[in-house]
Amino acid sequence: MSRTAEIEAFRRLRVELASFAAAEPACEIDHDSAKAVLLRMGDGDDMSLLDASIGSFELHISSGQGLNYELLRSERDVEKVLALCDAVVAGRGVSLSGPNGYPARSWIFLDSRGFKEAVTTTAVSIRSCRRARSIKKSLWQRKRLPILKAEFV
Repeated sequence: MSRTAEIEAFRRLRVELASFAAAEPACEIDHDSAKAVLLRMGDGDDMSLLDASIGSFELHISSGQGLNYELLRSERDVEKVLALCDAVVAGRGVSLSGPNGYPARSWIFLDSRGFKEAVTTTAVSIRSCRRARSIKKSLWQRKRLPILKAEFV
């Protein structure tokens, strides 16, 4: 991919995020420049952040997990970022955590903008996976992402 394509994808994302934040009362753009944009979704403990720059983006969800340095190079990548934002605001996701702050893993379920898939956030290490198998199932906690908007049917 060329640098020009990355710049065009980022420019389109900036425009789309501005209209997304205007339409969603729970979202606000904290920083917007020619090189980076920071979108805040929710407040307090329910806050999630989308940090995008030319060529990549990061998503940090309220559970403490997230996606690091995902590519932002094409129109499809822009649509995926927007689908992730849709899912986070609608609360379509779940986090799994173990006892005593054991590292968690989260899943975000995309169901908009042509995507129908589950995105897994940063994974724990191989060593942690081995240790995870030894933890009793009853000690794991499952928590849904907070719903940041009311959907009217």
